[in-house]
Amino acid sequence: MPLILKVRPVYTGCPPNHDSPSPSIQAVLHPCERPIKVIIINNRLTFVMSEYRIGAGGWGYFDIPGADPLKAYSKAFDFVEVNSTFYNIPQLKTVDSWARRVPETFTFSVKCHRDLTHKYLLSPIKGAGGLLEAYLDICRRLHSNLLVLETPRSFNPNQAVDNINDLLSRVQLDDIRLVWEIRWGPPGKELVKLMQEFNIVHCVDLSREPRPAFESDILYSRLFGHGLHNLYQFDDAELLEIDKRVQDSGSGSMYLSFHGGRMYKDA
Repeated sequence: MPLILKVRPVYTGCPPNHDSPSPSIQAVLHPCERPIKVIIINNRLTFVMSEYRIGAGGWGYFDIPGADPLKAYSKAFDFVEVNSTFYNIPQLKTVDSWARRVPETFTFSVKCHRDLTHKYLLSPIKGAGGLLEAYLDICRRLHSNLLVLETPRSFNPNQAVDNINDLLSRVQLDDIRLVWEIRWGPPGKELVKLMQEFNIVHCVDLSREPRPAFESDILYSRLFGHGLHNLYQFDDAELLEIDKRVQDSGSGSMYLSFHGGRMYKDA
């Protein structure tokens, strides 16, 4: 596996543009400012272009009169986190239509149904394995390798490591990566070990926390900010700090998913 060095990325292309009248991380981080990271492959230093994708939690409120919201969204962004799947299991024909309506370069991540994380609590009980398999199939149909898990603040997964290991051992993840937002708090030593064994990405809100508990080749952040009732809007200084935290990571692929009533403007 390539070793990603701890270096500050350099940029190519256009100069920074911080003069956008509507602050967004895409305005603060100019589209041409694509970071290059240095990795070692076969004992040689190699410069590679990092993947940096910015989007929001869904497209349902991306309202342009007369336009298909998903098609319109995919022209403005190259990444979306599908949040409706947290509440409802979509029909496969619906999932297939999502895949057809976006460019080939567009990326989906899929949020797993709340029954798995809030009802079954990632335990290997009846129904849990089948639900997880169903969502892995949804990811495959969307050509997505990211399945997002959000466990509640009331659930301490550090006390359920064996159950989680049992559940995950029953499914075939293939190249799909689990992205886990642990709302209870930071994972302990044994849980971190389990997450690394299953190649799980630790997801944190980089507007509130400086970094995940451990580094991965993928950095994934669900961004809510500090406001109440999902009405928070980031300012330029906050967006620059988020970007700095992203660039200071050792990850080669970075995904930022903005949430809340002003998520499209922030992204």
